[in-house]
Amino acid sequence: MSTFVYTAFDSKGKQFRGQVKEKSWTQALRRVKEMGLFPTPVKQHEQRSWRERLEALRPRPRTRPKDISSHLTARGPVPPKAVTAFTRQIATLLEAGIPLLRALRSTREQEESRRLAGILDQLILDIEGGCTFSEALTRHPRVFSRIYITMVRAGEASGTLEGALARLAEFMERAARLRGKIKSAMIYPAAVIIVAVGILTMLTIFVIPKFREVFRDLTGGNLPLFTEYVLNSSRILKDHLLHIAAVIAALFGSYKLVQAHRRGRMAIDGIKLKLPVVGRMNRKLAIAR
Repeated sequence: MSTFVYTAFDSKGKQFRGQVKEKSWTQALRRVKEMGLFPTPVKQHEQRSWRERLEALRPRPRTRPKDISSHLTARGPVPPKAVTAFTRQIATLLEAGIPLLRALRSTREQEESRRLAGILDQLILDIEGGCTFSEALTRHPRVFSRIYITMVRAGEASGTLEGALARLAEFMERAARLRGKIKSAMIYPAAVIIVAVGILTMLTIFVIPKFREVFRDLTGGNLPLFTEYVLNSSRILKDHLLHIAAVIAALFGSYKLVQAHRRGRMAIDGIKLKLPVVGRMNRKLAIAR
């Protein structure tokens, strides 16, 4: 039996501090919940001498196992399905009463994605070094979104981490199904648009300029206004193709820079919601999520 020190709140917001004796951290957490309290930190109380405490305060270099070096250097994105499966598995293990570190190690042993396996190794090292689960997740913003980290932080603060992860897994599964439906519905229109743009570009660059001299010989140089407009557009596109591509790339880069800041994202999202056709679809997607 170990002694665990807890800080908790009741339904009226009154703070309580105390100790419970249980075999594990999970059982201590359940014991506090059974008392009708909402625990925040629950830590094991250790009886150590002053020499042991001074030894524990000394900074120690972190060491990494040799067999995980290749996983930590693995490149590439993490598939959303892998993150969803990881979240569901951790939630299930925590609900079964398995401690977080043991659950992470068990999941790490079964992980097939090299990139996610390296991230799990880093999470384990950070938590062993004293970080909370949410703090360790913040080091990987490209894999775990802000709503993911915020939900985990809320679950830690309320003592219901397994419930927060279960809700996250369900949310991610529903979002994946919704994205799948949207992608399947947009495949045909997107394919038609891409083929049409490609054909139009080929005609504008290679085919239309060959008709310029033919039309001028037939009409004596007096072409209709619309025909002149089409021929001039073809010539401009052919002569300045690299400049147009550079402008498009610059606009895309500027969009990414603006989106990297909070105010820029707010402005872009506001524009997305106000667009004539796409704005309505974005609103429906947000409501569905």
